[in-house]
Amino acid sequence: IAPFGSPIRLRLPSALERTGDFSQSRDNNGNLLPPLMDYQTGAPFPNQIIPAQRLYAPGVAVLSRYPLPTQEQAVGTNYNYQIAAPTYAQLTQQPAVRIDYQLSDKLRFSGKYSGQLQRPVTTPGQIPGFSDAYAPHPYIKNYGITVDYMISPATFIEGTYGRIQNELAGGNEAGILTNDEANRLKSLKDFPLLYPDAGVLPPESYGYKIMVETKPVFWDGKTVNLPPQFNWGGRIGAAPPQQRYPGWLNINRTQDVAVSMTHVTGRHTIKGGYYLNHSYKAQNANVSWQGTVNFGNDTNNALDSGFGYANAALGVFTQYTQQSKFVEGSMLYNQTEFYIQDNWKVTNRLTLDYGMRFVHQQPQYDQFGQESNFFPDKWKASDAQVLYIAGCSNGATTCSGNIRNAMDPRTGKILTAVGALNTQAAIGTPIPGTGNPLNGIIQAGNGIAKTNYIWPKLVVAPRFGFAYDVTGKSNWVVRGGGGLFYDRPDGNTVFSTPGNPPIATTKDLRNGLLTTLGQGLSPQPVPGMSTFQYDAKIPTSLQWQIGIQKSLPWGMV
Repeated sequence: IAPFGSPIRLRLPSALERTGDFSQSRDNNGNLLPPLMDYQTGAPFPNQIIPAQRLYAPGVAVLSRYPLPTQEQAVGTNYNYQIAAPTYAQLTQQPAVRIDYQLSDKLRFSGKYSGQLQRPVTTPGQIPGFSDAYAPHPYIKNYGITVDYMISPATFIEGTYGRIQNELAGGNEAGILTNDEANRLKSLKDFPLLYPDAGVLPPESYGYKIMVETKPVFWDGKTVNLPPQFNWGGRIGAAPPQQRYPGWLNINRTQDVAVSMTHVTGRHTIKGGYYLNHSYKAQNANVSWQGTVNFGNDTNNALDSGFGYANAALGVFTQYTQQSKFVEGSMLYNQTEFYIQDNWKVTNRLTLDYGMRFVHQQPQYDQFGQESNFFPDKWKASDAQVLYIAGCSNGATTCSGNIRNAMDPRTGKILTAVGALNTQAAIGTPIPGTGNPLNGIIQAGNGIAKTNYIWPKLVVAPRFGFAYDVTGKSNWVVRGGGGLFYDRPDGNTVFSTPGNPPIATTKDLRNGLLTTLGQGLSPQPVPGMSTFQYDAKIPTSLQWQIGIQKSLPWGMV
C-alpha cells in the first residue's frame, strides 16, 4: 500500500537557512526571496542574512528538526526534498460465522459473528522516520443473536441482540506517532507553550488507556509531549508534515435490542415491537491543546520578515493559539422506540399497511458533564470583557517595531512587561479583571439539561402503504406509501462541544514575538465555542413513493 502519491516533494529548511542565511532561498514559485525585513530597523537584512545574535534558539530548533533537503530548489519549483513514495504491507481479513439451531418445533436460535481484522502495523509518513504512525486496534467486531418462539400457530415472538465495536486511530498522521522527533522534549523543550500542562491526560480517558498500552515516545506516563503544529505561510508551498495527536483516537460501541410479536387473525397480520439502541463513543474533542504556531508571512504583521522560515529563526509569529487542556468526550445516548402496525388484506385485490412508531430519541451527550452552551439572552453587555487594542508607546498615531504595543482603550495606558521588548502579542486579548469570561455560557447540568441541549421527548411517526391489483390477475399492480421519519444528527455536530469554557479555554495571540512569552507577558484567553441549538428539533423528513408494476410476457421478470 502506498499512502501517498509518488514522488513525495517537500520544501524543507536548508542547511543555510538553519544558520540564518536566506541569500539562496526561493519561494513557492522557485524565485529568489524579496528582501527580508528587520522589524527592529524597518530595513532589509543585509545580504538576506540574519545576524547570529538575532537568532532565536527555539525557533532555529524547529527548523533543525527536519531532515536536510535532498537537492537544491530549482527555478520554477517549490520543493527541495524528493523521495519515492514509501509503501507498507497490510493483511485484511473479513471473517463471518453463522450458527442456526432449532431447539424444538417452537423454538429457534441463531447467532452470527462478522468482522474486519487488520494487522496493527506502522505506516510510513510523508517523511519516513519522522512522521510514521501506528494504529493499535484495527479491528471491527460484530456479534448478534436472535431467538424465535412460536406461542401458537397464529402468534410468534422474536428477539434480537446485537453489538458492534471498533477502535480507531486515524486522521492527521493516521495513527500514533512513533519517531523520536515526535517527542517535544527531544528538540523543543525550550519552546514556550501558552499552557505547558495542556497535554495531561485524564486517567479515566480512553486516550490514557491507549497511551499506557502503547507507550509512545512522547508519553511520560502522565502527559502527551507532542510539539505544536507549525504553519509556514504562502511562500512555502510544499510545507513539511505535522506531528499531531490522532484526529480521532476513539472507541465506538453500539448495542441494540429489538423485540417484536406478530399475530395473524383473519385478514389481519398485526405486529408490535420495541427497539433500544445504546451508543458509547469516547473521542478526543480536537488537537488544539498541542498549540498551533503560524510563522507565515503576513503584511498585517508589523514584525513579519516576509518568509516563514525566517520568522521562525527570529521568533516572530503571526498567530499562536493553544487550548488550555486535553479534553476527551465520553459520549452516550439511548434511543428507545416502540411501534404497532397492521397488514390488512381488505380484498383479494387490495392490501393496506398502516401503523404508528413512537420515538424517544435522547440527545447524544458527554457523561462527565464536559459540555456547555451559549445563551444569547443570558449575555449582558455590562459583563463584556474589554480587549487591548494597538497603541504606540511614543504617543504617535501609527507605529511599528517595538514601539507598537497593547493599549487599554479606556485609559490609553500602554501595557508593559518586564523583560519583554513589546506587548504586541496581547493586542486583541481581554484585559485582566474586566467583564465575565463566561458571559452567557452555562455548563451542562448546571441549570440546563445534562445533555447540553433538548428536543421533544416523544415524537410519533405514522406510516401508510397500499398495494392494489388493478385487473385481479396480478399483471398490473399499483403500490404506494408514505410516512414520517426521524433522523439523528451526525455525531460530529456534538463531538467538539466537550471542551467549551469553563471546561477549557483557548489563548489566541496575534503578531508577536516568542521571546516575550514567559517574560512577564501572560495574555488572557479568548473563549471559543462549539455550540448546538439548545431548544432543538429532531430532524424530520416526510417521504412517499408510488409505482406501477407490470408483469412481462413469457414469464420474464
